[in-house]
Amino acid sequence: VAPGEVVTFALTPSNQGPMDALPGWSVTEVMPAGLELVDMSGEGYTCDVATATCVAGSGLAAGASGAVITVHAKVGAVASGSLKNVAFVAPSTEDVVETNPLGNPPTTATDTTTSTTDNDAQASVSVKTPSLPRTGSEVPQWAGLVPLLLAAGGILLLVGRRRKTTTN
Repeated sequence: VAPGEVVTFALTPSNQGPMDALPGWSVTEVMPAGLELVDMSGEGYTCDVATATCVAGSGLAAGASGAVITVHAKVGAVASGSLKNVAFVAPSTEDVVETNPLGNPPTTATDTTTSTTDNDAQASVSVKTPSLPRTGSEVPQWAGLVPLLLAAGGILLLVGRRRKTTTN
């Protein structure tokens, strides 16, 4: 992507645990410097851009997937290189204590592929300074999905990214 473009991340929670997750579980975005959170929304969630968090209004049955949370982020004018976006799942405060808790929330410095918990994930965006003039159009592309598992509530979060279609 190029500076000024909007990137779309699709966060898909899925409960892979042995029991239902209680209402109030949440998904939080951790945007890196160089990406600005524009909006986030999903059916059945209350989302707050100020906290970069979406809270589920209902539980999530074991073995079921929740509605996708769509996140739009704008690439900063001076951004370059690889920017790592991180997202994590937290159980409802009313839920049981996790057997493999997240601990401290991850940051953009966290390598979620090696963390001891599996209720966090990351996706990278490669920012390139375009050479002018640009012609043609970009086709939406999806990165690989990264699975996560929330131990107590068993919520799985799949994170993907795609580039917004633009025509020059």
